[in-house]
Amino acid sequence: MKVRLMAPDEDFDPEAVGPDLPAGVADMVQDLQLDVLLDAMASGDKLLRAAARTALLTPLVDPDRVRYRQAVLADCLAHPEVARALFQLAGRALDAERAVWWVPRSRPEMVLDRSVRVLAAQTVVIQDLVALVAEHGDELVSPGLRAFVATVRTELDEPFIAEMSDRLALLRRGDGLLVTAALGEDGQVTRPVPRVPQRVGRVFSRPAVRKPNHSFEIPDRDEGGFRVLGELRDRALWRVADAADQAAGHVHDFFEVLRGEMAFYLACLNLVAALHERGAPTCVPAPRPVGDDVLRARGLYDPCLVLREGRAAVPNDVTADGVRLLVVSGANHGGKTTLLRALGVAQVLTGAGMLAPAAELALALTPAIRTHWAREEDTGLAHGKLDEELGRFSELVDELVPGALLLSNESFASTNEAEGSQIALTVVRALVEAGVRLVVVTHLYGLAHELHESRTPPAVFLRAERGENGRRPYRFEVAPPLPTSFARDLFQRELGASVSPRENRAVPAGLPVLTTPRLVLRPWRTEDAAAAFDLYSRWEVARYLGRAPRVLTDPAEAQQRVEGWARFPGPLHGVWAVVPRDGEVPVGSVMTKLLPRSGGGEPSQDTEIGWHLHPDVWHRGYATEAASALLGLAWDQGLAEVFAVTYPQNAASQAVCRRLGMAELGLTDRYYDMTCALFRAARP
Repeated sequence: MKVRLMAPDEDFDPEAVGPDLPAGVADMVQDLQLDVLLDAMASGDKLLRAAARTALLTPLVDPDRVRYRQAVLADCLAHPEVARALFQLAGRALDAERAVWWVPRSRPEMVLDRSVRVLAAQTVVIQDLVALVAEHGDELVSPGLRAFVATVRTELDEPFIAEMSDRLALLRRGDGLLVTAALGEDGQVTRPVPRVPQRVGRVFSRPAVRKPNHSFEIPDRDEGGFRVLGELRDRALWRVADAADQAAGHVHDFFEVLRGEMAFYLACLNLVAALHERGAPTCVPAPRPVGDDVLRARGLYDPCLVLREGRAAVPNDVTADGVRLLVVSGANHGGKTTLLRALGVAQVLTGAGMLAPAAELALALTPAIRTHWAREEDTGLAHGKLDEELGRFSELVDELVPGALLLSNESFASTNEAEGSQIALTVVRALVEAGVRLVVVTHLYGLAHELHESRTPPAVFLRAERGENGRRPYRFEVAPPLPTSFARDLFQRELGASVSPRENRAVPAGLPVLTTPRLVLRPWRTEDAAAAFDLYSRWEVARYLGRAPRVLTDPAEAQQRVEGWARFPGPLHGVWAVVPRDGEVPVGSVMTKLLPRSGGGEPSQDTEIGWHLHPDVWHRGYATEAASALLGLAWDQGLAEVFAVTYPQNAASQAVCRRLGMAELGLTDRYYDMTCALFRAARP
């Protein structure tokens, strides 16, 4: 018996994709945040997660196979109670088998006894499966489930179950073994065959073998005779035991495959329910053959963002038919990375035969999806960041085949504009010519401008819209690239003040000076660079800062950092120097800013408070005293709440949060692309 709910001609192994992924696949999982999807799909069930993960990471490339899986999913969505019942029945059968003790294959009667017990327990589940199919089978319309229903009705009909029950009852009787055998030319017993004994009490029932004309009994003390008879019995009994064991194994395999395949569909139901609960629509995507260069999306959104934020995301329309290159440019923090991730996740879900995060979607299938995201600088690298990017890109190219999809996010931005644009232009043209589809998010105006003006290769250009007063609507329009990313908009939005280019270069510090009984909180000054370097060049200070902590190694870095802090116009968001009232040299920093969302770093509406103190002044209460003053400023400015995030293992900062009266909200991955302990202070 075959299940065949995931494909018409092969079984599905939910554990086929192991924990260790190739580097390119692991990067894709990280960049597209597929773990967020998998968490929602699994809902705490390891098998559901494994089945979903295997399906997502082994994309289908035949549109007919995608449609086959989509049809089964449609049946499951229309009849979720049937889908869950099939999964539960399969689990019951496997649990019933595990409840029977395993035995070694040393004696046939032991193997036979266990197999009979397992088959008896499985027969009860088979009867429930037959009843379920009898009740709901005619409601199912997908080719996969119709074939499954036909299999159950044909191979597990009433005569089969009755005969199976009779055979199990016979094997459980334990009133002797009837065996036929023959004598070989050498006088040895050959061909021992177990036989069904005569059915006593049944009219017109014929005996399995004729009544013997001749018989004999072995004397009680004939040990040799008993030994020979025992060997003959074992030879015959092994045939029965092996047959029963194989039968139990076949039933086990059937229910194991059924449970694994239904685990995928239950995971899909979980994801659809989670998105719909948050007001996000889904659709059945139209798969096109590999190489068709089709991409049409209406109302496309990033489901990972929806699941993290708990509400619907801004949708976008994308049309890029007949081209292999889509270039996305525009304002900083305008949603470019989110759009890139939405396209990638939609491609992954379509290739798995699932519903897509859009109102409508048609796209070409792909044999491989790879991502190239700009990475944070790693101070442990033996080579420069550009060398790291080029090396990683070289490894990706080896994995790309015609029809593959590459999602590039700010690639080659680690060098200057001219060099980065030239490298990217050469790579993009070569990959498109090789049949690879690309979606490129870039701030490199030289690259985007040259691609737009030359039309080589043909491409569609999207640009993030810029709303009034620099606000980001997170929508995209078909438009040529512009030579600016509107950094001034971000400065105004995040810091709450309007500055001209001249003011941006020479604005005096506008943060208010705050005083406490022991401290002065004032703007950093250029002459404080040495103190900043002394502070941030210490690992014990830097180890809990950012996703990739690093210490300052060059005083010039500290000078640049201080100059940047000194430009903050205030009055709320900025970095203050913490100075003891009896001194002049800063001993730390306190700051407030908008927390960056995970998945692109776009600023949230949540204000964060933080503190960094020199080890020489630890355990004096300076962090609590300075942060308390800053919270007072936040309340005076009208904020209703302020948040703090720490590494889960940063007990010292968490203790400061508690002393400030902040409520502990548990762990979150909402910010900084990492798991943090989250605290909240509410306006009194």
